[in-house]
Amino acid sequence: MNIYEIMTKPVIGVEPEMDIRYSARLFDNFGLSIAPVIAGGEVKGVVSYNEIVLAGIAD
Repeated sequence: MNIYEIMTKPVIGVEPEMDIRYSARLFDNFGLSIAPVIAGGEVKGVVSYNEIVLAGIAD
């Protein structure tokens, strides 16, 4: 199954190395609640806005 078949278009993904602050801003600007984590052209998992906020608080 292609990711584009099940997600809202355009698919906005994040990279594992992306800074938490930038990721949170990206989620807020585009109204995202969840996004795929993409590394090397492959989907490695998903991350939610709540996880980003909690990780930011922990830091």
